[in-house]
Amino acid sequence: MKQDGRSKDRAEHAGEKGEAGQQDGGEVLDLSKQVGELAEKLKACEKFEELYFKKAAEFDNFRKRNDRHKAQIIKLANEDLLLEILPIVDNFERALAAPAENISSLHDGIELILKQLENLLEKAGLKRIKSVGEKFNPHYHHAIGVVEKQDAEEDLVVEENLPGYILFDKVVRPAMVKVSKRAHNPTTASENKPE
Repeated sequence: MKQDGRSKDRAEHAGEKGEAGQQDGGEVLDLSKQVGELAEKLKACEKFEELYFKKAAEFDNFRKRNDRHKAQIIKLANEDLLLEILPIVDNFERALAAPAENISSLHDGIELILKQLENLLEKAGLKRIKSVGEKFNPHYHHAIGVVEKQDAEEDLVVEENLPGYILFDKVVRPAMVKVSKRAHNPTTASENKPE
């Protein structure tokens, strides 16, 4: 019976060993499965990384092309305006080439050229700021002097030294103006002064 006990012990030991072997084999299978999954995920990450670098390079090339295109547009943006200015330059050259026998006709010709230029500038969105007779506005006017008058309304533009211009809604050059100020009457001031 002792042998039977030994064989039973061996059988139990072998059974334990078998279970342990099965457990070790199961863990190895789980680990190899996880390694396989990680390898697949690593390949996918490498593909995404490659795609990312490819897209980043494409975007960089697109940005450079776009910058060159914008620079070209800015460079040639005024082409249409310049083509419209050229006939005015031609008219000035004709006026200078004409014999200066009659100053009046030369003056009239230059007035016509100026009107042509003003129409072109207005068509391009440039408008002259109204100044004389208007209330002083620091957004549109730059005061370069004051004119004192007895009966003057305060802060009224009385003289324009240089016209100002607005391009659409932006002031590109304020008008250089002189503004009225009521003069203090010294005799009136001394009469109202208490003694």
